[in-house]
Amino acid sequence: LDTQKAWGWEGGTFNASVLGIYGPNFSAGYVQSLQGVSGIAAANSVRLWELWYQQAFLGGRMDVRIGQQSLDQEFIVSTQSNLFLNMVMGWPMLPTADLYAGGPAYPVSSLWVRLRGKPTDAITLLGGVFDDNPPGGPFNNDSQLRGAERTGTLFNLNTGALFIGEVQYAINQAVGSDAGTKPAGGGLPGTYKLGFWFDTAKFPDQRFDTMGLSLADPASNGIARMHWHNFSLYAVADQTVWQAGGDDARTIGVFLRPMVAPGNRNLVDFSVNGGMTMKAPLPGRDNDTAGIGFGVASVSGRAAALARDEI
Repeated sequence: LDTQKAWGWEGGTFNASVLGIYGPNFSAGYVQSLQGVSGIAAANSVRLWELWYQQAFLGGRMDVRIGQQSLDQEFIVSTQSNLFLNMVMGWPMLPTADLYAGGPAYPVSSLWVRLRGKPTDAITLLGGVFDDNPPGGPFNNDSQLRGAERTGTLFNLNTGALFIGEVQYAINQAVGSDAGTKPAGGGLPGTYKLGFWFDTAKFPDQRFDTMGLSLADPASNGIARMHWHNFSLYAVADQTVWQAGGDDARTIGVFLRPMVAPGNRNLVDFSVNGGMTMKAPLPGRDNDTAGIGFGVASVSGRAAALARDEI
């Protein structure tokens, strides 16, 4: 809803959305893979997804958004990676494995406030703070269907805060044109992002209990040692590396998105996905895109050591 068109309030946007999810999770039921086959598979439910208000200032150079939102709509986004259906091509593998309930990303969302600024046409700054645990349960029991989270209306504020910041740098972008239009001057367009997230909650050790014993030790009390806080650093690159001349719409682009996190409190301490896409691969099919991609997730040394202890 554009508030200026609705009742004359300039710069306001109101958004609400609901998801109706139905069907089996192929990866969980048949593949049992860490990196899911589908990025849209989720627990069956009808749920509130997003409910937020955004207000723009300074002629659109700055805006603030408050309400409930899914973090993956604005942060850690690779536009070329989104071509693919695989789970890790949307929301990355590292936060999926390491944050409560996989983080406030599809199909869950959480209360938050976000500030965005655009000091120049090439640079965008994003920063926000989220509730870090939409379902509200303990780390190892954070089902999407816990209590009121089945409907997306739990609004948990009892676990921790998830801070995230990102700087984006765009080069050779088309100005005043539709996305995908070749920029004036002929330069190859690209977008580069650097960011971090920091979670204030407690996270269980991947190997040791509160007495310093392996969780696989028969003498262990079975209670994982808890670590205060968790964090990650990440980068995203989307770069066009070739484009045809004249009115030919064909372009080739590459993308890469690596992330790192500490291994003592995380199942995955490094993940990366990347690949290549070609727009208009066939004559007369300017809106088609073909691509090939990959995803790699590294199980942390601490988690691997526990697996060896259990043998």
